[in-house]
Amino acid sequence: MNSTSGVIAVTTGKPVLNKFTARTSASYGEHNERILNATVNIPVGSKAAFRISGFDNAQDGFGRNVVLNKLVGSTNEYGGRGKFYVQAMDNLDITLQGDYAHHWDSSVRTPVGGQSAAVTSALNSLGVYPNSKNADTADPIYGNIVSEEYGAALKIHTKIGENDLNFISAWRQSLYNNNTPVDLVPLDVSAYYPYNFGHLTTQKFSDEIRFSSPKGHFLEWLAGGFFNRLDARQTQYQWGTAGAPLYVDGVPAANLYNNSGAVGYSGNTSLFQSRNESLAAFGQLKFNISRHFDIAISGRYTHDKNSQGLSFINTDAQAVTGYNPTFTPTHNAPVYPWGQMTGQNFSGRISPEYHFNPNVMAYFTFSTGYKPQGLRLSVIITTLTIKRP
Repeated sequence: MNSTSGVIAVTTGKPVLNKFTARTSASYGEHNERILNATVNIPVGSKAAFRISGFDNAQDGFGRNVVLNKLVGSTNEYGGRGKFYVQAMDNLDITLQGDYAHHWDSSVRTPVGGQSAAVTSALNSLGVYPNSKNADTADPIYGNIVSEEYGAALKIHTKIGENDLNFISAWRQSLYNNNTPVDLVPLDVSAYYPYNFGHLTTQKFSDEIRFSSPKGHFLEWLAGGFFNRLDARQTQYQWGTAGAPLYVDGVPAANLYNNSGAVGYSGNTSLFQSRNESLAAFGQLKFNISRHFDIAISGRYTHDKNSQGLSFINTDAQAVTGYNPTFTPTHNAPVYPWGQMTGQNFSGRISPEYHFNPNVMAYFTFSTGYKPQGLRLSVIITTLTIKRP
């Protein structure tokens, strides 16, 4: 009900009191595929327990970079999760958890068709034959993707009389580095965008409080509040020759086309920043009219504030390329480089249910939905003629 749209909720195992357990598994397969998993549950006294798990998965790629003599399509993922549970009192329990995951792969672009005759000939001469099943490349820059995700959460549950009060506070952060050159062949033959790197970080913070009645009474109720804030920051540089060789007789091109800058701006790298905030209050009443029939009525009020902006900064070209090229931007800046939208909504839901028996039921649901307002930074397109050999 209160998740960021599009996510899948995953509930992990809860630590078990007064019991030590350990479990591990391992497998090995084709292309050096390995899958390793381990979990251990450790009791701490009689009222607390700690559960920790880890994994490591990897597989060699089945493609090959014929220039660098490296595999293409390799993957490696590893990480862990820890959860500490304490039953402080009969009516109070606390759970603290954290997790970390790392991903790396070399699944970069490979030629499958549509190249110019000159590029196709160059690929063939190096033993790469573009087709729908090709997994090889001759790009002299080794591309890869690296991502990390980690976070922590605190859950406090207590009882007030027969009623349950839950408080959850969570924080998550992620990183995504996308180093994907676009060349396919050695740079002295042809180059498109050999310097193509994106760096994205996100940070998410959320709080939820939920107060609910016990189940089984004629009237069951629930009330709560929710806050969520998601920040994102992304930089991207994309520089190249758009089809011409980057090196001629060992000398690099003095000027590069800059897809990540804008006409009239000195920056060679785009910087995108956004913040989405949501504040909500929600509640539900459920009437158990008979052993077979019940009806639930729920509602939620939401207030959203979303903002985003696009600007241009400078990345040290010497550190990236090994020399100091000049840049020609290929498009204009957005008409409005920053914007903000707010919105509010009340959504409701009515759902009667009839239970014929414990395994068969019929239900009807009427609900209204809400999609937060968004922003679009418009760009006026300027035609740029690129001469190719």
